[in-house]
Amino acid sequence: MNTTPVNFENIDIRRVYDEKTETWYFSVVDIIRALLQQPDFQAARNYWKVLKNRLSKEGSESVTKCNRLKLEAADGKKYLTDVASPEVLLRLIQSVPSRKAEPIKIWLAKVGYERMQDMADPSRSLDRAREYWQQHGRSEKWIQQRMTGQETRNKLTDYTILVFARGQKKQNGVTVPFTYLGPVERISYESERPIKMVWRLRYPMSVEMFEDNRRGG
Repeated sequence: MNTTPVNFENIDIRRVYDEKTETWYFSVVDIIRALLQQPDFQAARNYWKVLKNRLSKEGSESVTKCNRLKLEAADGKKYLTDVASPEVLLRLIQSVPSRKAEPIKIWLAKVGYERMQDMADPSRSLDRAREYWQQHGRSEKWIQQRMTGQETRNKLTDYTILVFARGQKKQNGVTVPFTYLGPVERISYESERPIKMVWRLRYPMSVEMFEDNRRGG
């Protein structure tokens, strides 16, 4: 997933791009910060907590359609964060009294247009990402490592990964053969170096192998 943040009037908006649905999901708290022009993240978080509770009691679909994904915070760690698509955000924005409501609506539309341009010319998004990191004081070495990590992840998703496994290396002095478990699907990844990836088997493994591994071979 592409997770390059974007900037609205000096406030960073974290986001995630879902390749399957071709949809951007933005951090709701970051959008609230932009609406309120609130530099204090915790204050914006508390505002969203109260608003979310009120909308839930009113039965608003805007809250139920929010997702929770892991986004990188200021401390460099990733935490589960409320995110929403532009469609849902446009409804949420109406619940926040702000003179920035209309500018943010226009900005969300512009971000969507830029995504279509990036799909036609991928180098545009790379150039924009590099410019963003340079503005935030990142060194060229850091930027290169970051972009190399992204390229590695992209290459991994271009191939079908097949898994072979065995519960133990040897049994009664004889080497145990590997068992084919089939293809896997990437669920998530974290960090850059090393990259931590979570995979899911497309088909369930046999009960026998599951029990062997559960017992530690």
